[in-house]
Amino acid sequence: HFSATGRMKYREFATAVPADGAMARAVAVLENMATLLSKGRAFTDNASVSLTPLPGGKLLALSGAAGAAAGCVFGVVTHTAPTLFTFHFCNAFERPSTSSSASGDTEICVDFSVYDDPAIINDLSLERLQAFPGADISPSWLRRLTIPLTDGSGSPVGPTDLAGPAPLLRDEAAYGNFIEFPAFNPRYRSRPYRYAYGTAAVRPTNMGNALARHDLAQGSSTLWHEPGAMPAEPTFVPRPGGEAEDDGVLLCVVARGGGDSMLLVLDGGSMAEVARVQLPFPVPYRFHGAFLPEEGAPGWQ
Repeated sequence: HFSATGRMKYREFATAVPADGAMARAVAVLENMATLLSKGRAFTDNASVSLTPLPGGKLLALSGAAGAAAGCVFGVVTHTAPTLFTFHFCNAFERPSTSSSASGDTEICVDFSVYDDPAIINDLSLERLQAFPGADISPSWLRRLTIPLTDGSGSPVGPTDLAGPAPLLRDEAAYGNFIEFPAFNPRYRSRPYRYAYGTAAVRPTNMGNALARHDLAQGSSTLWHEPGAMPAEPTFVPRPGGEAEDDGVLLCVVARGGGDSMLLVLDGGSMAEVARVQLPFPVPYRFHGAFLPEEGAPGWQ
């Protein structure tokens, strides 16, 4: 069904009753499908990977054990990933298979923030956040999960047991072994890309207290950090007319140790501070943010 509220339009394109206690929190959107990672209630079973076709896209859906048990849409192929926990995806895209020598085989790369276990949920309790500096926040890493998609004839591949998510960066300590709210240039959505952004950690800390730019080609990270600052979800805004992938700015609302808040603007290439806008009211440490271009400007639709 369709419904519209203001500028937002919604369409329900797939429905499945989750397995007992299964949790599904975030979706990575490709050009022709969406990926969904679900976890069992006790967080002790393997993760399940679900890909659901978007309207007008490929008639293909891949799902893990939870989705299969729920009786997902026609064409479900089951893949099982190693045990892990995640909140947020970064980018996802299709490419020719790197694990198969057969001509025409394809795979999906899903990049996301990966935890070994769900201890982060307890880390974010009000009691622990107020116990500053408190215990160090649980580590997480930027990883890539590779999922076989189709063979040379275009038929779906699977079911399979997937290999664990692979590291994307050489020195994970460079960003404090912590990434959340991954962001990237939206012009590269569903395409191979080079740069990712997100919150990071300068330890010891009980919360994300830095911002990072990750160069996936070089495997390196560049940080912005200010003592006492608590950044929320960053958003990359490409420069109108810009051609380079990192030509733009990173926007982030930051709560500061003195109780005030600011909008921070960083250069997407160097992470140098471009501007900070002091807000006339405090914005508590919070999770999500978004950028909406001015009506009629490029990207308005």
